[in-house]
Amino acid sequence: FFLLATSFQTYKNISVKLPLAETGENPSDHAIIITILEDGTIMIDKQILSLSELNSYIIANHLNSSSTSIYINADKQVPYEVIIKVLDLLRKNSITSISLGVKPY
Repeated sequence: FFLLATSFQTYKNISVKLPLAETGENPSDHAIIITILEDGTIMIDKQILSLSELNSYIIANHLNSSSTSIYINADKQVPYEVIIKVLDLLRKNSITSISLGVKPY
């Protein structure tokens, strides 16, 4: 399981208040970006997904491999439990390249 903090503020006009961090990187062009809004809503490319729909999305798009890079941009007010559920779902699908979005100081 690999976790890296990333510097990322807004993705495709979906606004989230990311937590602050001193370090970070921008996501690669081929990364899948999962956005978690303040109310816990999960989105990929402006498409709202439940946890089970996220699982189906991963399977349908053949993302369940260790070579898939996932970036999670979670609003800083999102309950930790929601982030853990998403991380757990990704790990169950053999996705290990997972990064968290942050806002640089």
